[in-house]
Amino acid sequence: MEGADSQLERVRSVLAVDINAESWLETLLSTVPDLVYLIDAEGRWEFVNESGLALFELEGVDYRGKTLSQLAELAPAYKEVFAACQRSEDLTWARRTLTRTEEKIVQRDGNELIIDLIKVPLFHDDGSRKAMVIVGRDMTEVRFAESAQRESDARLRELIDGSPYGIYQSTPKGVLLSANNAFAAMLGYSSPPEIIGCNIQQTFYCDEAERTRLLKLWDASDPNTPVEARWRRKDGAEINVRIRCRTVRDADGNIRWFEGFAEDVTEQRRLEERLRQAQKMEAIGQLAGGIAHDFNNLLTLMMGNVSMMLRTLPNEDPLCRNASDVMNAAERARELTRQLLAFSRKQVLAPRVVDLNAVIAEISGMLPRMLGEDIDLTVDFSAEPARVKADPVQVQQVVMNLASNARDAMPDGGRLNITVGQVQLKREDDSYEPALLAGSYGTLQISDTGCGISEDVKKHIFEPFFTTKEPGKGTGLGLATVYGIVEQSNGHITVQSEQGHGTTFRVYLPLTTEKPVLVSFSTATGEVPNGTETVLLVEDEEGIRTMMRLFLEQKGYKVLDARTGDEALKISAEYEGPIQLLITDVVMPGIRGTELADQLCKQRSELKVLMMSGYSPVDLKQHSMHLLEKPFAMEDFGHRVRRVIDSAAKGGAA
Repeated sequence: MEGADSQLERVRSVLAVDINAESWLETLLSTVPDLVYLIDAEGRWEFVNESGLALFELEGVDYRGKTLSQLAELAPAYKEVFAACQRSEDLTWARRTLTRTEEKIVQRDGNELIIDLIKVPLFHDDGSRKAMVIVGRDMTEVRFAESAQRESDARLRELIDGSPYGIYQSTPKGVLLSANNAFAAMLGYSSPPEIIGCNIQQTFYCDEAERTRLLKLWDASDPNTPVEARWRRKDGAEINVRIRCRTVRDADGNIRWFEGFAEDVTEQRRLEERLRQAQKMEAIGQLAGGIAHDFNNLLTLMMGNVSMMLRTLPNEDPLCRNASDVMNAAERARELTRQLLAFSRKQVLAPRVVDLNAVIAEISGMLPRMLGEDIDLTVDFSAEPARVKADPVQVQQVVMNLASNARDAMPDGGRLNITVGQVQLKREDDSYEPALLAGSYGTLQISDTGCGISEDVKKHIFEPFFTTKEPGKGTGLGLATVYGIVEQSNGHITVQSEQGHGTTFRVYLPLTTEKPVLVSFSTATGEVPNGTETVLLVEDEEGIRTMMRLFLEQKGYKVLDARTGDEALKISAEYEGPIQLLITDVVMPGIRGTELADQLCKQRSELKVLMMSGYSPVDLKQHSMHLLEKPFAMEDFGHRVRRVIDSAAKGGAA
């Protein structure tokens, strides 16, 4: 190695000047931006370059020949700094080798500096101390930048780990390089280390070819474009995942890795499917309700005329049997329309507060006879009253239909269990049903051990006329009727089933704190009584209006008839005598029946009202009106007219 003198000669030859070694060293030390100082064997400061003087703020201080303790007396602000330097120098002398440390210097104005110090001890040949050279560099900005970078990295890591979305990096071949907590949790793992290093294409994708297809799509499109894939969780469950992916390339355009953002949208897709199903059912319900409404008018005309024929035909007349057959067919058709109206949630119900325990107990005796001896029936009642507001007859129809469905699913026998209960649904509970509001519900659970229902069938199970039975063995309206009754009662019904493992239907009806009301029903029989009162008849169907007018006139009533509400108002205004009864259809062109009744009742305080409808789109109870459900026979109509008129005098209900 060349000595210092020979190196200095090289510098002289390059610069073509005469350079003195001492002046060269002095120039170098005075201009170098780093701190350089020299101490002798006793620790006295012999030389400090200009950068060192500025750093320690020793300009104008006679430092030469002073030890660190003496310097501390001259510059009290640096007492602690010099003490730390003393300890560091003592350590360097003891180790007898180069040491490197970082020291913090606090200047007089409070500014903190971090200095990287390299200390080189020099010794005589006999091993005694000679001197020590200390070189230092101000690392404050570097360390600040490093600290800021660490804090930024920590904040970024915290942001990534705290993100509700799964964030990950993978190699082009699918090896998982990194992942956050949400990504691991989404796939059923406790922490990212469980899955780092695995191949996502083989581990997570239900169809490995799907990732290859998606990579081509991402490479050719905007990375913000979301795509969906089917992934598999640790427990084997499949989930829908929405992914956004960015391709990271090197300078040559080669793919280094992929950055992905994944979100579990399984529940969202399930709710969307429920919404689509509900919308489809609503559309079908509207269609079914419209058909049933029009059909009810036809049946009313048919049943009314046939019942009038039966009243006039002698029993021995051959036409009497034909008319009876027509009436029986009309009765069966009426039941079909009622089922359609139940499904479309436009059936006329008579809701009241009932205990589900009592409703089920009333029909539990007849269920074994309907089910047969090879089906074991058990009924479990709620320990507390399960009070709901519903039509008890319709609730019983729900149970009967579901029990009948269960019987057909168990041709070789089995078990049927009916359970009455209560449940408090909360959004955070696993049992929460998205179709229901959070709250308290009375429940009916009907479980069988039958053949079960496939997933494809479950999608259509509540649709009208959908059936898996053989032709001629079912109308496909049983479960549609159940669905309509439950929904019209502000409830909800769910089905859980697996082929070969039975079926469970659960009916949810809102609980109420109101007390049950006892209601008795009576059906009038016998000859229809006559009358002399004046009746205002309003019906837009001409055939029905003509039939009803003729019947009432035959029974002695005076009939004023109108096709629309406007005509009825005009007739009432021009008629000077009393009108005891208004008979009007609910749904008519122009003024609805309820609006007509409200206006006429204000004009005629004595007026009683009998509404007619195949379905009730409005709450008639708030109008204090009586309702006759279409279709009906003339005998039923005549008895109801008489009871409504008589109730005015008796103050009772018809």
